[in-house]
Amino acid sequence: MNITLKTSGLIPLSQPYNTSPSNYAGPESVTSIPADVVDWVLIELRQAGSPSNATSSTVIKKRAAFLKKDGTIVETDGTSPVRFYNSTITQNLYPVVRHRNHLAIMSNNAVTTSSGVYTYNFSSSQTQIYDGSGNGCIQLGSKWGLIAGNADGNGFINNDDLLLWQGNFSQNNYNKADFNFSGFVNNDDLLIWQKNFSQQTKVPN
Repeated sequence: MNITLKTSGLIPLSQPYNTSPSNYAGPESVTSIPADVVDWVLIELRQAGSPSNATSSTVIKKRAAFLKKDGTIVETDGTSPVRFYNSTITQNLYPVVRHRNHLAIMSNNAVTTSSGVYTYNFSSSQTQIYDGSGNGCIQLGSKWGLIAGNADGNGFINNDDLLLWQGNFSQNNYNKADFNFSGFVNNDDLLIWQKNFSQQTKVPN
């Protein structure tokens, strides 16, 4: 992952998930973007007895946070674990990671805790990402991660995303059609869309 959006000064200081389809009204903002930040992400905590039952109705908390170039997700200070306040935990927790132009993923296993800090490594294996089959995620070298190309954020990579790419072609800004985070919407992004066409998220509805 690259930090071109940060070095180009394109990452907004306030979380960008306050519009459709996320409609998240959280107040997360910073006065400057911390070092090594790739972009904002939106984290959901779902609480259920099993991952298949961790539907949207089981969401207990949401927070916007930063994704760093080493793949870690951190608090807005750029280093601390993401904090969720006033949460009562009664079942297993399954975090969902959302990004503005990638397919969302959810953990395939409950997160584990040590001294009050919950951790989970999505990247080590396809079996870490629900539904464990490797669908809904992509292998990047020895790591696994989110699939790019979902410009409208609806969970499907299809011709609607192509239309958004076409409508934003040649733009140089913080843009959902910029699938490779270069700061430019160009043919490199089209190649990513073509490669990932017809993919869809496996996060339970």
